[in-house]
Amino acid sequence: MLATRGSIMHDGFHLIEAKSGDLTHIAQFVSPPLDVALANPLAVWPQGARQMTAKLISTLPQVEAAAIISAEGYIHIYKNGF
Repeated sequence: MLATRGSIMHDGFHLIEAKSGDLTHIAQFVSPPLDVALANPLAVWPQGARQMTAKLISTLPQVEAAAIISAEGYIHIYKNGF
């Protein structure tokens, strides 16, 4: 229910610890590292703030992967920026 549009907590990222699968944070706003994007200005970048944030935060060494589910139900998983 957290991620439904009717929930006040639907925005932001829900963080899960990779090894245990424990939910550690709810509806967190994260600031992605922009150095990857700035170093590759001609790359094909995803549209939308959530897509771009997920792709960029997946490049951080402490992030195993980043996933988002679109309003249409499409799942996008990013690991190491791909």
